[in-house]
Amino acid sequence: MDMQLDASSNTATASVSPAAPKPPPEIDHGSFDWYEGAEFGLEGQAWPDMLAPYARIARTGAAALPPGPRIKGEWAVGLHVRFVTNSDTVLVRSVARDPFSGELGKTGLDGLDTYRLTRRGEWRYQERRHWYDGATNCSHVVWRPGEVGIIYLPQIAVVESFRIGVRKGSEIRRFPHESGVRKPVVHYGTSIVQGGAATRAGIMFTAVASRLADVPYANLGFSGNGWMEIEVADMLARADASLYIVDCGWNMRMFDHATVKSRTLAFLRLLHRERPDTPILLCEAAHNGVEPLWEPCEIKMSLEDCNKPYAEAYEELKDSIPNLHYLSGTGLLPEDGEALDDFVHPNDYGMMCMGHVFADRIKSILFGNRQ
Repeated sequence: MDMQLDASSNTATASVSPAAPKPPPEIDHGSFDWYEGAEFGLEGQAWPDMLAPYARIARTGAAALPPGPRIKGEWAVGLHVRFVTNSDTVLVRSVARDPFSGELGKTGLDGLDTYRLTRRGEWRYQERRHWYDGATNCSHVVWRPGEVGIIYLPQIAVVESFRIGVRKGSEIRRFPHESGVRKPVVHYGTSIVQGGAATRAGIMFTAVASRLADVPYANLGFSGNGWMEIEVADMLARADASLYIVDCGWNMRMFDHATVKSRTLAFLRLLHRERPDTPILLCEAAHNGVEPLWEPCEIKMSLEDCNKPYAEAYEELKDSIPNLHYLSGTGLLPEDGEALDDFVHPNDYGMMCMGHVFADRIKSILFGNRQ
């Protein structure tokens, strides 16, 4: 702020110069080696035959899926790269399409979300840069050579290309999970799993749980869906997973008690029949007991009753499916009322809380006494 003195009135007046946005750095892209993310190695995909390089569902069986999972399975939700490089700069160039408008360069909840692993073994948020529209579509990240990083693709976008650049002569390679887990946790559910009201990709509770538990993670949340169709169970069963998580609570309220229980039993039985050695975690809906003022569809069960069919299905199956586990909705969210954006979708605070709970349960199931 510049202060000027008005001699006639002997009073100070202020003139404010608005700060101009900082322009993107000018970098010679030709001095970088570029790697296509899908060829370098993505995490967040559970099948070898993906519908598209940056999709979340497999090509096999995709045509049989209901419209919601089939269409939203093309979104790059939860996809990311884990890497280590000795470059002091990392560039990301991407071509992404808004799934609603089809427009290139704008991606809804878009942007680059980057984390780095500190020497203490803790993940720290590095920065988020929105991709520049136009010819470059490039983001620039100053990097500490030798550190491990994660770059998350956008939450709501159909990504057509995702390229990572490091300075010529530098090395970059995939960084495996030190836990030793190679098969992904496959988490199926609703818009809450898809990311709900999280403001960025790295703070979705599935991403938080993946970092804390140190396991690969495939996000199969589909907003407005999560109805336990048997075609989705068929798709999940073709994934060679370390753990299946079935988390459809909220959206199953469009069915009555008997239908929810029947669908849950059929879904879990198919998964166990096809993958008898893979553990399954059945989850209750997370809520704070407050009925929202709006509902996306006709609701046949109250929040008070919505988890009862899952508890009954678990009790019926736990003896015949010994690796079936159950997660109560109690304790998933804090009770202070601050964790939900609209009494349905967790905000960033709620996402962090859920991420910690899921990470602890995943570690308990996969590692047991090795923790």
